[in-house]
Amino acid sequence: MELLSDLTSKLKLIEEQFLLISNKSTIKNELATMTKDLVEIKQLQNDIHLVLEQSRNVLLEEYEELKEFIFKTTGLMLYALEQIENKKATTGNNKNEKSPQFLNIPSTSTSTLHHKSPKSPGVMKTPLSSIPASRLAVNIYSKSPLIRKRTTKLMFTDFEAEINEEDFKQIPSYIRGRITISELQNFLNNVLIHCFNQKYEIFYKNRACLTTREFQLQQIFQSQASYFDGYFITVGDLARTQNRNIDKKDEKYLQNLRFLKIIKEERKNSAQCYIWMKKF
Repeated sequence: MELLSDLTSKLKLIEEQFLLISNKSTIKNELATMTKDLVEIKQLQNDIHLVLEQSRNVLLEEYEELKEFIFKTTGLMLYALEQIENKKATTGNNKNEKSPQFLNIPSTSTSTLHHKSPKSPGVMKTPLSSIPASRLAVNIYSKSPLIRKRTTKLMFTDFEAEINEEDFKQIPSYIRGRITISELQNFLNNVLIHCFNQKYEIFYKNRACLTTREFQLQQIFQSQASYFDGYFITVGDLARTQNRNIDKKDEKYLQNLRFLKIIKEERKNSAQCYIWMKKF
């Protein structure tokens, strides 16, 4: 019986081999078709990947443009609202009470702005109600009621700089590279100065007005306060402002700004810092 079973199995194998041999040409054609289809599928896969990558790049560009537009629009809206509040406060103070006195804020002209140390005392001259809430000196802000205001987007007069064509042309070509004056000014305004403004607004803000994250940042800022006498930020602050690490193009911008003596790079306790140097 066992021998008969083995013979039956062998016969079945022989039948299958004959069947394969008789259909060899058909199987060969099917394999060729499958191979061709596989090549086409791989090409299609590559094309889809390329289209997705291109779409991703376009969306990233649109996202950055939209983010910049929202940031600028929000700043303008906050400035307008604060101007309205200031006018109301000024009207009320003129009728009923005398306003507290603070340091006079210079004109917006860059020729009249002065750099102050974070610890320098203020001279009381001008009422706070007459100062635009979104633009004032850091040392005035540190003594003003604004430190107890939860939501403020301030632009400090200590961190104002404009790059003119003459100064830009003085940058050696090997430092400047392909950077344009508008690109450099845009980085200065929307990244570097924005980062300084964010830091020193949080630095002096009242604890009750801070979120948990802002309070953590305030503790970090205050622990670093002894690093230098003037205003400064770290490379970590810049990364946090941009929600990404500093890349080669950012380093190129910073190199140009160092040449123009707007900032100076120093290291302290392994921290890479950028000190505000521009004076008018």
